[in-house]
Amino acid sequence: MTKVFVTIVLTLFSCTAFSQSTTLLAGGLEHQIEIKYSSEAAGSVNAQMLALVSKTLGVSTQQSIIHYTVKEHQQIIKTGNMLNLSLAVGNYVLNDELSYLKFSINAFLTPSLISYTYVWEDANDTVLEKKTETDKAFKNGSFLLKSKVDDIYNDESYKLYLSELSFGFTANDVKKLDEYMAMVDAYYNSDAQLNMLEQTLDAIRIDSIELLTEAHQQTQEHLEVFSRIKSQRFTSKLDLNANDPIQFKSHLGRVEVRNKELKKELEFALNNMHLTYFAKGNQYLTWGNKETAAVYFKKSIAKKASFASPYVELALLDLEKKNYPAVLDTCKKVLLTLKTDTDARYKAVKASEAVIYAYIDEIYSSIEAQEFSSAMNRFEQIKTLAREIPGVKNFQEFAAIQDALYKAYYDNLVLKARASLDKRELMQAHRTIDSITAFRNEYPGVILNPSKEHELLRNLFDQWVARGKQQIENHQTDSALFSFMQAKVLCSRYEVVYCTEELELLVFESRKAQYANYLSEAEMAIEENLPDSALHLLSLAEQWLREYKVPESEQYPLLLAAASNLKYIALIREGNRSFENNRMHEALALYQEALTMEQVAGVKPDPGLPSRILETAKYLVLLQGTQTASLVEAMNLPDARIKLNQMRELSATYKLENDTEVAEAVANAEALLVAGKCDQALFDYNVQLTAAKKFIEQREFIYASQALEKANALTGKNADCNLDKSVYSTLRNDISAMLYYQKKKMQIDTYIDDKEYNDAIDAYEKLTRFYADSCTHNFGIEHLPIENYFLNHNQSMFIDFGVRYYVERGNLELGMNLLRELRHRDYIASWSKASQVDLGVKLALKDIEQNPERDPKIQVIEYTKADKWYRYLKKAYLMQWKNR
Repeated sequence: MTKVFVTIVLTLFSCTAFSQSTTLLAGGLEHQIEIKYSSEAAGSVNAQMLALVSKTLGVSTQQSIIHYTVKEHQQIIKTGNMLNLSLAVGNYVLNDELSYLKFSINAFLTPSLISYTYVWEDANDTVLEKKTETDKAFKNGSFLLKSKVDDIYNDESYKLYLSELSFGFTANDVKKLDEYMAMVDAYYNSDAQLNMLEQTLDAIRIDSIELLTEAHQQTQEHLEVFSRIKSQRFTSKLDLNANDPIQFKSHLGRVEVRNKELKKELEFALNNMHLTYFAKGNQYLTWGNKETAAVYFKKSIAKKASFASPYVELALLDLEKKNYPAVLDTCKKVLLTLKTDTDARYKAVKASEAVIYAYIDEIYSSIEAQEFSSAMNRFEQIKTLAREIPGVKNFQEFAAIQDALYKAYYDNLVLKARASLDKRELMQAHRTIDSITAFRNEYPGVILNPSKEHELLRNLFDQWVARGKQQIENHQTDSALFSFMQAKVLCSRYEVVYCTEELELLVFESRKAQYANYLSEAEMAIEENLPDSALHLLSLAEQWLREYKVPESEQYPLLLAAASNLKYIALIREGNRSFENNRMHEALALYQEALTMEQVAGVKPDPGLPSRILETAKYLVLLQGTQTASLVEAMNLPDARIKLNQMRELSATYKLENDTEVAEAVANAEALLVAGKCDQALFDYNVQLTAAKKFIEQREFIYASQALEKANALTGKNADCNLDKSVYSTLRNDISAMLYYQKKKMQIDTYIDDKEYNDAIDAYEKLTRFYADSCTHNFGIEHLPIENYFLNHNQSMFIDFGVRYYVERGNLELGMNLLRELRHRDYIASWSKASQVDLGVKLALKDIEQNPERDPKIQVIEYTKADKWYRYLKKAYLMQWKNR
């Protein structure tokens, strides 16, 4: 509740005694004055003040009373025939110490008004003068009466006193107390806000990743709370340096510092989410939740791919799962491509070494299971890993592995080769022996005695020769030749096996047999009337003859002539069939091939072939004439032109120019093509005009102009078609002005894109004049005034320039409108600093000139709406006022 104090101070009036002055009355009288509730004045100012005081007393307004003690000072001095009368009220005391929530309010209870009635009487109580004054301004110690009158009564015992005395308040007194008490309420409310804010800070945890942004937003919002609290200026208005009952100042400072530190931590977490996610992953590791930890390590990598630590932790998790390839890939990435700290590098090296040891165990297991290929591959892999991964130790185990593995691998290959030889799988044995030899040559220090290998080679050589002989006996000439050649490969490649004369003879006899086999198969093909197969086999025989110098058979030329004659007859027969089926292209090609065989193969010519060729060529020309007409009708002029050229070429090749039907067909095709060209040109011309009209409807005059230019080009390209240009000319004239307008608009856009804003404005002003003068037929396109062009432009930097543009020209209202548009678009405040400063200075100069007595701090709020975004304007505005 609130306690109210009213203090009345009466200053004693001192009267200087002049010569021949007599003091007739000099006295004082103490008054106890009460201000209390009156039902007749329930809505009065005093009642309003009592309502406020009642909050301090803990009683109702009707029960509230304010007690004052004042002293009435009376004085009558006679000087000659004049009397000096004076009354004053002073020594004002508010009897009670009233406070609202531990803040004294006595200073606000000094009454501003006084009502009184004074009486002047003589010794017989006759009233000489009486006067009542109501709601006069009160000042402690001031005169209520001070007058000089003639002493017409000639009495020595006058009385002068106040018969009625009361105090009152003005509406301004009530307002000041109400505002002060509201300030006290705000003081406590702000403390409560700080308590709530502290609870929010207590609830914020940096590892609550999903809530980081929300928490940071809360700390950001807290800054506004601090700003609002500080703007109420409790320290000065409530004099907290002298009286701070709830230690508000220290509370505010403590919470503000805590919020600042937490905000900084949150910002660090948000700006370094890779560290935040990594820390969260480690936290889950300590809880044993490895799957969730891996999720957060991957999130850390996603935020910053060059951060090595989460890679290492993922590698260690993969190591536990025995996912060795993933471990190696990760560790190589960490050690070879990323900048790592010492701890991460150490862990990556140790993880890599652990994988290599696991692979060593796997190699020994593979040796025991005789899985030598797997063991060899794995051994080569770990040797490569040991070389490639930096920091990995020098493994002494490699020497022992190599000795055991290589010897076992060699012996295993020998066993495989023997098994293949025993099964007569000679190619498999051949490949295995090649592998054995290659292995020994690669590691000469491992296998010192190659006797097993030599034994295998001799055995394989003998078996290839034996198999070839058996195949000769079975008349498998091609297979026998293959076997002998494999034996020859062995003796040519390996010194331990010798190439014999017998082998050379067997190879030569096999080739002769293969040559004879080709001729025999060709003869069978001729007998079966298969000329293509026969010619192919004879071609192989001829190739064999050239390459291997086998004796030529007398049968070869006879077989070749027979096969060629069969082919010649077949070509004419197929040509006749194609001609009958109206496949003229195919027939002509077959006849031509047959004619070539006459010249090359020397076959007996068919006397009717030349006439068949000419007849076929003629029919083909006529057929192509019909196809040309169809293509022209379908407006496929390119293919029609190709067909016409083919007609001309055929006619010239086969000398058909003098044939009446052919000549007529060629001429008709040429005429059709010319007519079709003009029809196509007219169609294309109308398409471009239609497109231009469509673009004009859409008010796209540049595209319309391009379509019209294409139409005009068609008229020039097809001048022989005499296309009508009247529509083109009309459309061209209709859009000329708006075409220029749109081109200039595009140029202005280019200026703006290139940040050449002054050039853009100059061009826009010229375009504005052009639009007014020339664009009478504007197709409904409205040209914006330049201020609206600024305001509606999609580039905020151009609007920013517009602010300065109008400030320079003294149009501060438009400058302010554009700045507010930038604020509305969330334009970055610092980017508009220059504009804000210029506008702030000019606004200040204007306001100083118009009203130098106004409060700049209040005025600037009208411009900025207390929005921090306008901080540069505010600072420049206030600085200009300060420096005036």
